[in-house]
Amino acid sequence: MNLKWKDVLSGKVTSILPVVLLIALLAVIVTYVAPKLQSFAGAADTSGYLSNAKLLTEGELTARTRQIGELELSFAENKQLFQPLGFQVQDGRETMHPTYPFGLPLLIAMLSPLLGNVLAIEAVLLLVVALSIFGVYLLSRDMSLSPWWSLLAASIVGLSPMFLFMAMAPMTDALSLCQIVWCLHFARRVSLNRLYPVALGLLFSLHVLARPTNLLLVFPILLILYRQPKERRLALIALSGVPGMIFLLAINDALYGSPFVLGYENVGNLMKLEHFPMTVRHFLYWLCVLIFPLVAVCFGVSFFWWRKLGESLAILWVWAFPVSIFYSFYYHSHEAWWYLRFILPVFPSVAIGGCLVLKEISESTAARSWPLLRSFSLPALLLLMASLWGVFQTRELVHVGNRNNDTYVLWTDWAKDNLDGDAPIVCMQFSGNIFYYLDNPIARYDWMTDSDWSRIRSEFRRLQRPVYAALFSFEIDGTNPLETKVPGPWREVARLGQCTVFELPAVSLP
Repeated sequence: MNLKWKDVLSGKVTSILPVVLLIALLAVIVTYVAPKLQSFAGAADTSGYLSNAKLLTEGELTARTRQIGELELSFAENKQLFQPLGFQVQDGRETMHPTYPFGLPLLIAMLSPLLGNVLAIEAVLLLVVALSIFGVYLLSRDMSLSPWWSLLAASIVGLSPMFLFMAMAPMTDALSLCQIVWCLHFARRVSLNRLYPVALGLLFSLHVLARPTNLLLVFPILLILYRQPKERRLALIALSGVPGMIFLLAINDALYGSPFVLGYENVGNLMKLEHFPMTVRHFLYWLCVLIFPLVAVCFGVSFFWWRKLGESLAILWVWAFPVSIFYSFYYHSHEAWWYLRFILPVFPSVAIGGCLVLKEISESTAARSWPLLRSFSLPALLLLMASLWGVFQTRELVHVGNRNNDTYVLWTDWAKDNLDGDAPIVCMQFSGNIFYYLDNPIARYDWMTDSDWSRIRSEFRRLQRPVYAALFSFEIDGTNPLETKVPGPWREVARLGQCTVFELPAVSLP
């Protein structure tokens, strides 16, 4: 075919090219993410979610604690001593329940019998990546963006360091983004086919099951449904969400004693007004870094275009606002860039809103004399700039966030080769990892009392067994727990990435 530049500008080719580039974008991102997937139990979050999935695969909801020797420690005062991260001992010392939500573990557990644990985790993560980017593109088209502007919005989300960082880990942040995008896409179509309201109700119930605060994302859905008055379709949505809600309430009642109690402990103590100003500043700065700055700023000033874009902006703002405000009061939200993962599900609203504003600018009267702002030229140029920005920020940030993950793999392999299954391990950060991969009992130094430590040492002096400690570098820096919480003549036996392993030989136990 003999193509001329005027044919490209006229739209004969540009309607197909964005779809081709979207497929290429998906292929590049999946290829980048696939080798870096963290299909292992590491820190509290990943070990917590994967332990939940493991329990579901085994047909269990609770796990048994691993006691050290024949010790009879008082759990009335110190129930957390043998409790790994991601679990909570509640009724005596025998059993403990998971604290993390079951939405993601349920998906992994459903695939595990077919694919095995590792492949099931990786399959879920890769599906989330692909469906998230494709979903943002479709939702952008729903919001009256052209294929080029929709591709720009999808690229901004897909190439965001925050999205890529969280898409590599078995956590619920990227999953929540994926779910809300498709919920909104289905909500725009509930009047077209009965399958859409059924899919919406089912998916939103899974959305809340994945993370309870996702309930705050119901507002943009309600705003869309408000303009679609078919009552029978609304009834289908409600009925389709019932099984997921029943599962959530039943899980809460079985594990925590009430349908309306969650596994998180003392979260209310971490929500304070004093955190709000610093967190808002933190969010605003890092949103401009993690999302293409021009698009983020345009979304921030989008109210100037309310007359033309009011309906779409209302949906996007009630999508972004409640979740962002809620997490602005949370203690940890301002501590590091990766804590913007809490508001990752609202990133598409910023990207789509910014693109809507830029589209209006490009079509304004003042822009008509600028050829660059006509047809596909501006979004194509911005696509190139946003892609370069995303690649640069990912190289700067994501490798820093991932550098600790290999430590868990190195430690696990070393422990399997060098430790007996009944050797106790003093730890904190590694406790969830140890519980998932090893059979060893743990002792949390952060909950250890002088009396507890004395009795543990006495027990293993009687058994003539050594005690080990596995500590991350940040646990040793500053106040070393081996000197303050569990003192003794510890000796270093291995360094594995950022993990240091210590041994307290049996002959050294007084």
